[in-house]
Amino acid sequence: MENTVNNTFQSYKEKITEFMKEAIESTLQSEPYNHNRASKWTNFVIDKILEKLLQLNLSYQYIGEFLFIFN
Repeated sequence: MENTVNNTFQSYKEKITEFMKEAIESTLQSEPYNHNRASKWTNFVIDKILEKLLQLNLSYQYIGEFLFIFN
């Protein structure tokens, strides 16, 4: 049973990681950093990820947090 749970979690983890990568790349790939737009980008990325999570139709609740770090 535990192995099944671990495999399921790993499967979801991989899907969610891909959702995150797609959302971030599609939002920021060609955008230079602009402090005034960071809040909008943050909301947009979180919304895209949550939209994909809801499509999985799992009985979970989600909390999103996103942090921009630029050098």
